[in-house]
Amino acid sequence: MNTEEKIAYERWAHIQEMNLDDVMTAIVDCLALVDAIKNRDYDGIGQLVKTRIDLKAQRIAELRVLDTIVTPWIDQGEERASYQMAFAERVETMFRRKEDENQGQLSSNFGGTC
Repeated sequence: MNTEEKIAYERWAHIQEMNLDDVMTAIVDCLALVDAIKNRDYDGIGQLVKTRIDLKAQRIAELRVLDTIVTPWIDQGEERASYQMAFAERVETMFRRKEDENQGQLSSNFGGTC
């Protein structure tokens, strides 16, 4: 097994071994998660938690295999800005779809002369 395969295995193993404390330490400082909760953005919440869990597992796997951590932890400011930008884009896309649907309904109601 090469180093990359060992890290992949250890990453998987750590996720299998995780308990509540491990999950909590992975997400405890996630300001973007608070934003997602306030926005009731359940897809965003899931993605943020997944990213944090995967990163924690990657770092533990590196420590187990390499005896050092190579992957840096998440910068909270960058993570929050990235989440806010992605959320804003999703909201904008949703409004555009609704606008297009409403425009289509108006056109069909008036014989396409709107």
